[in-house]
Amino acid sequence: MKVEEVLQKYEYKPDMLLDQHFLADEKIVGKLLSLIDINETDVIFEVGAGIGTFTEQIPKCKKIFAVDIDKKVIQILKKEVKRKEMEIIEGNALELLSKLKFTKIMSSTPYSICEPLFHKLFIIDFEKALVIVPEKFSSIITEGKSPLGFFSNLFLEINSIVLIPREKFLPKPKVDSVALLITKKKPSISQQIYLQKDKKIKNLLRELLCKNKKLTKKQAKDAINKQFDGSAILEKKPGKLKIEELEELEKFITSC
Repeated sequence: MKVEEVLQKYEYKPDMLLDQHFLADEKIVGKLLSLIDINETDVIFEVGAGIGTFTEQIPKCKKIFAVDIDKKVIQILKKEVKRKEMEIIEGNALELLSKLKFTKIMSSTPYSICEPLFHKLFIIDFEKALVIVPEKFSSIITEGKSPLGFFSNLFLEINSIVLIPREKFLPKPKVDSVALLITKKKPSISQQIYLQKDKKIKNLLRELLCKNKKLTKKQAKDAINKQFDGSAILEKKPGKLKIEELEELEKFITSC
């Protein structure tokens, strides 16, 4: 697909409020799609299908959910990409990720939804995801020096596979991008820190130790008090913890 020609054909100006930047290099699109190993049994969920830059080149598969929130690009997509296995959906991809069943995710991610998308990846089922994000955001989640990075590395196996210069997009964004190949890690006790994020740490730890370590409530309480000795961390909820507090919790849970 010649992105510039398609945009001119429909006199469409990408919406900056929606962070629309279309990858215009067909070779890079093809290379990225080859790395996600799509086969005929796969169901693909495409976050922000746009005008069909990736949709058009997705290898033969069982089904494609091509999702976008922009009514105007949906109309272009319907005209430019004709695939019998494609279902075009106008809607919020973040909401639909929890409602539809699929095996793999493709996302040339609008920059404004990168963080909420990753929070969604922690809790949904999928085999593999290929996600394009800003270079700085990629560093945040792979280095694990922030709460988001901590949880990303707790739930996901993340590999940076391709650096994409900003000049490869139309319109050109202010930063370069990175394509990430993502799979889910096996469930662990430590992941419960995030999954039960509405509970106070003292209650969360007691429940985890009783359920997974088979301790009595008294044994669990004694172990917690011995480790944290009245620390303020016990009254916090996971979403309010600093990175060093999260690391301390994980170390405690895995060592018990």
